[in-house]
Amino acid sequence: MDQYASDAPRPPSRSRKAGWFSRLLHFFQAPQASHQLGRRGEKIAARYLRRQGYRIVDHNVRLPGGELDLVTVEGRILVVVEVKTRKCPGPRSPAAAVTGAKQRRICRATRQYIRHHNLDKSAVRFDIVAITWPDHECPLIEHQRGAFPWRSAIPPATPTIPHRR
Repeated sequence: MDQYASDAPRPPSRSRKAGWFSRLLHFFQAPQASHQLGRRGEKIAARYLRRQGYRIVDHNVRLPGGELDLVTVEGRILVVVEVKTRKCPGPRSPAAAVTGAKQRRICRATRQYIRHHNLDKSAVRFDIVAITWPDHECPLIEHQRGAFPWRSAIPPATPTIPHRR
């Protein structure tokens, strides 16, 4: 006779537990893999920029306003570089992921960086380095100089028109 009564619930099978655990494990590993890809992309971007004559001043700067991937100097210009790395080539460049909101966060963090390092008189430019890096292939690097202008952290309000009586 079966050890379990027909109406008693059976314990979950080992294969169901393994499936659940593997899905949970995959959930926690996916960001780590993309994080590693991003770090590798930043190293490739730094090497590329050095070869182009940039001097790397700082990298992975975390500030309350946001994060700066690479802070570089080209000539006398402070260049803040956002690096975007993707594995698969798609219809859009990885640079398209730098939205207006992301640009505002980068500008806010840059203002804090400038204040903290007393660089108030510096000219600043924002570049994007987009890297597409398929498995077992060389990375494709796209460098957009002056990719976006300064953005205010708060969108400007509608000007009020004085009312005359």
